[in-house]
Amino acid sequence: MAHTIETNLTGAAGAAIKPLRALGKVRRFAIKCLHLLVIWQERNEQRHALRELSERMLKDIGVSAGDAYKEMRKPFWLP
Repeated sequence: MAHTIETNLTGAAGAAIKPLRALGKVRRFAIKCLHLLVIWQERNEQRHALRELSERMLKDIGVSAGDAYKEMRKPFWLP
């Protein structure tokens, strides 16, 4: 009777790699979410700062009062 030796090494190694790949995907997703939150926070702060500027200051930076008003009214998630 002939004996065979299982040479398929992907069974043990593949089982260990799959959770690591899933963890990497979760990590990348979490980083993207955090990056998006930072962008939203910065956008919110910039629009709040724009609200504080006088018409003279707006003119100095080349923004009309109407354009500033439109920008201030946008929600933070819109670019």
